[in-house]
Amino acid sequence: MLTPEQLAQIADHATVRKLYDQIQEDIIADMARRLSKMDFAGYTTMWQLQKLEAINAEREYIVQRLADISGKSKTEIKAVLETGCSSALGSDDQIYRLAGYKPTPLSENPALQELLNAGLKKTLGTFQNLTRTTANTATRQFEDALDRAYMQVTSGGISYQQAIKGAVIDLSKQGVAVIQYPTGHTDYMDVAVRRAVLTGVNQTALKIQDARADELGCDLVEVTAHYGARPTHAEWQGRVYSRSGKDKNYKNFYDATGYGTGDGLGGWNCRHSFFPFFKGLSRQNYSLQELHKMNRQTVSYNGRELSLYDATQIQRANEREIRALKRERAGLEGAGQDVSEVKAKLRDAQAKQRDLCEQTGLRRDYFRERGGKQNQQASPNPKIQIARQAQATGTATTSKTASAELAQVDASGFPSLFTESARVKKQTVAFADYLNSIENADPTVRRIYAEFGKLDNLPGSVKAKVSYTKDGHAVNTSWYRLDGRLADVTVKIPDVTYSGDITGAAQTTAHELGHYIDFLCREDPQKAAGWITTKSADLMDAVRGEHTVPPEIQSLFKVTDEKVREAGKSVIEERRSKLDALRDSWYNGGVSFKDYQKARSKIIGEAELLTDRAQRNVSNGVGQLEDIYDALVGGSRPGMYGHGHDYYRDYNNRVQEIWANYCSLSLTRPDLIDELRKHEPTLVQALDNVAAEIEKRIL
Repeated sequence: MLTPEQLAQIADHATVRKLYDQIQEDIIADMARRLSKMDFAGYTTMWQLQKLEAINAEREYIVQRLADISGKSKTEIKAVLETGCSSALGSDDQIYRLAGYKPTPLSENPALQELLNAGLKKTLGTFQNLTRTTANTATRQFEDALDRAYMQVTSGGISYQQAIKGAVIDLSKQGVAVIQYPTGHTDYMDVAVRRAVLTGVNQTALKIQDARADELGCDLVEVTAHYGARPTHAEWQGRVYSRSGKDKNYKNFYDATGYGTGDGLGGWNCRHSFFPFFKGLSRQNYSLQELHKMNRQTVSYNGRELSLYDATQIQRANEREIRALKRERAGLEGAGQDVSEVKAKLRDAQAKQRDLCEQTGLRRDYFRERGGKQNQQASPNPKIQIARQAQATGTATTSKTASAELAQVDASGFPSLFTESARVKKQTVAFADYLNSIENADPTVRRIYAEFGKLDNLPGSVKAKVSYTKDGHAVNTSWYRLDGRLADVTVKIPDVTYSGDITGAAQTTAHELGHYIDFLCREDPQKAAGWITTKSADLMDAVRGEHTVPPEIQSLFKVTDEKVREAGKSVIEERRSKLDALRDSWYNGGVSFKDYQKARSKIIGEAELLTDRAQRNVSNGVGQLEDIYDALVGGSRPGMYGHGHDYYRDYNNRVQEIWANYCSLSLTRPDLIDELRKHEPTLVQALDNVAAEIEKRIL
């Protein structure tokens, strides 16, 4: 089975959603840009020609943007579907093995593989239909917006600027339309994509689970349950049913749940699943009293008692409003209009959502609030999301980000070391901008980075510098041998000002600054040793304990490492091609040997840099999680990344590296910290305590 929480995570955090979110925002911004360039004062004939040209150009743009992600979206959908189904069947198979059965693995079962492939084909077909209809439907939206603006301006009702702004706002509120039904109902991209992912994964997994039950002769199944279920589903969730209907002690599964229908179990947007149940072995997860309490759960909001389901519907409405305002911001920016008003509205909408969650105890889901350009680099890996188990019910707050305001990071909050020249300040500003783009960061760690200049305590005689290097990133300190007094410090971090994806470089920078913050909080400012992490008894004890790498984490490492290797191979192949061409040129007398050597060194150097950047980007924080586990298991390298046995013989090194990785992931991949917390709660709590202590010093 897949739990309701797992299915929600899959639907909300799937990379394919991020791809379509970005496309939706890009399309609206492009529509706004074209709207702003229209001449609404021309004669009717000229206007029609101008309009036709704009419509055709917009259609071509939409088609091209959708084509850009076609291959990548197929890959991501396949990965999510396969991983989800494997996880669902793996959970069921554990129960079957306890019952004495020996289920054949999914990869070795042709019948189940056929169902998986059929589900994949169906889901891909759904996305192909979305893509096919989007160009036509969205183009009609654009045409309608053009016509409305033209009529408003030519009639003299409102000004040109007002007409443009109104058109952009209308487009943004709705989003990009993908399907218009004869009934008049319209599906918009963000909603349609989420539903397609959720429904595709759940329906395929359920069919495979159903087939497995047939294969092993399992008649009884228990249905999952969750707080805030829609009323029609609350009636049957959490109970045991007979698939055949022959066991009179239980209701017929298909009749009771509506399994196989659009409004039943596994239907549109449904997060319910089922799993095998054996008399005498299995025990129901919920009593009737517990189910009754779950289905009758209420919360208080603004002096009113609401059902939990109604509260979640308010939350969903708030999320739609936030996404619409982010689209509006992108659209107005595309049209060159002032965005101060929409930014204020966005802050108000986010405050309203925060207030709702604080009053009701609902968990705030930042991924469902995101726009295309928000949190682009922090998309969780499907493997992690599917492996994650719910820490509590849907009403529990499991993340610090649910109730705390995120501080804005600014270069002025950094130590003077990072702003003392224009070149250095440019790097710091770029890094700060990146951090600010991550909307679900840990608020405590974010505040530390926003104001860690308050920790600056270098003695006046100490030289400090920052260096932007291609490799060898570190915080290096030197000291006087006799008394341990600090002599100088160098912070070596990557360049983050180049064009393109800076995910990996920013994550490495956050890591090294984590070291620097650790150093600034040392016991004696005059000395080089005694960093705050190595003086934390709780953290040291947590690291010294027995540790293993959970199977799902190991699986994540394996998948990510393979992607990292492939990223490196592509750069190497390109380098080989350039070197071959250069060598041929030298052989043929096109360049001198001296120029050949110079050009060869340049190609190799650039390839090494590009390889490093590409691999860090693909790793997207997973390499840092690998290093945490490498430290915990003493340098035995559970993945590609880590410092190894020799380095991790020293427990001081272990806690320092774990802390730096914790800082970076808390800022850029908090979902990985959540996963670590599930398996290493004592360790993460100790890290949280260190962060809280540093925040206290800053405040």
